[in-house]
Amino acid sequence: MSGSYEEVRVVEEKPSLVFERPVVAIEGLPDVGLVGTIATTFLVEKKGFEEIAYLESDLFPPVMVVHEGRLKNPFRIYGGYLTRDETAEGEGGGGSSGGRSGGGGGSGESGEGGGGEKEREGRIEATARGESEREEFKINTVLVLSEIAVPPYAVFPLTRALSAWFKEKGVQLAISLTGLAVRNRMEIEEPEVFGVANSESAVQELRKRGVEIFEEGFIAGIYASMLRECRAVSVDAIALLTQCFPAYPDPGAAASALKTLEKFVPLRVDVGELLKRAEEIKLKARDLMRQTSIAASQMQKNAEQDLPIMYR
Repeated sequence: MSGSYEEVRVVEEKPSLVFERPVVAIEGLPDVGLVGTIATTFLVEKKGFEEIAYLESDLFPPVMVVHEGRLKNPFRIYGGYLTRDETAEGEGGGGSSGGRSGGGGGSGESGEGGGGEKEREGRIEATARGESEREEFKINTVLVLSEIAVPPYAVFPLTRALSAWFKEKGVQLAISLTGLAVRNRMEIEEPEVFGVANSESAVQELRKRGVEIFEEGFIAGIYASMLRECRAVSVDAIALLTQCFPAYPDPGAAASALKTLEKFVPLRVDVGELLKRAEEIKLKARDLMRQTSIAASQMQKNAEQDLPIMYR
């Protein structure tokens, strides 16, 4: 099944996707510091999420990526079923596909049982698991990532396509992971994370989780568009902005972002491993950071003309 939203298409790769509430979407598209990209890529690797869809468009560069000998679209969507009974031993095990049983630990067979309790609490917990031999692929968490920079002219169609797809799949909360460039990053041992929300209920969600609200200023680029487009289709959305280097990949900021994300989605990932691999990640991500910086500068030129007067 696939959906088409203007110039961008969401193509689903699994034959039968079953979305169980509450559904949370996490986006890690390339932006300042590559905070979201590094964080979501790490989650896919460590939590065993499986690719369920991809985004395609003539607006995207003619680029494909190859991983382990397999051709892949650079704009991908992953899915997983996160349950409350995660243990440290379960991390990274089994895929994220699931049958009707979906694992134990009170998660229930469907959204009516244990799922109702999860929906009331407004959070998803534990690890990706299930029975891959079943045709159904049970999902309550999706991850969106890209291995190439988003062209400025594709930002609006892309965010509209994603927000419309989120609405169609019953996403209750969309969480964007991004960076907040700071000049004194070298002096900051553990970057702070601030939250921006697109609705009053999303603001309350930030407060309930103890995330400091970004009180004054402006945001621009793909995540500003994501917040706006989600609001247009009545999907609660937040952006978690983590202090980061302005023009370098920042695994340390990604680790802080993951720690804050755990307040919403208890993933129980070891960010220590991410920090140990910081230099390796910086080297691998430098080309993407270069692409992203070029795209960001183009967007900034356009945005500067539309900034509120008090911030010019």
